[in-house]
Amino acid sequence: YNTEVEQQLRSQEQQIASLEQQVTNLDATAVDVQAMLQRMYDDLVQFVRDDVPFFKDEREQRIQRITDLMQTVEASPSEKFRRLMEAYQIEMEYGRQMTAYRQTLDDGREAEMVRLGRVALLYRVMDGSESGYWDHERKQFVPDPGSAGAIEEALSIAKEERAPDLV
Repeated sequence: YNTEVEQQLRSQEQQIASLEQQVTNLDATAVDVQAMLQRMYDDLVQFVRDDVPFFKDEREQRIQRITDLMQTVEASPSEKFRRLMEAYQIEMEYGRQMTAYRQTLDDGREAEMVRLGRVALLYRVMDGSESGYWDHERKQFVPDPGSAGAIEEALSIAKEERAPDLV
């Protein structure tokens, strides 16, 4: 009987040591997860900052909500991860869509915008006096009178007023 009890004790001691090792590993994993979440957050913020300036208010609000969440101590890592992945998925979808919307240009004029994924961001001032595109290199909108017809066509397609075609 004593031999059997000693074997059970050794087995339980091994289980305790194994559990202690797992707890130690969990602490290290938690540190790694926090570091990964911070990198994901930093990369998302940088990507949105450097990207073509479309849906600025919506995207800035999303980043602000995630910033608030990341600074909340009570938020679980799983909630942070879920919200970050949600934001990444939304940003990925932007690359696959063609949309038309209104936006105020930096000089205060209202314009109709057409976004072709992340390939092009085109504009036409509401009175039709100017059309152009976003120049990613210069980080500004550039007037391009020669593209007015193509931008008009792109607006019609994005608004689903005409069938899709090559712009």
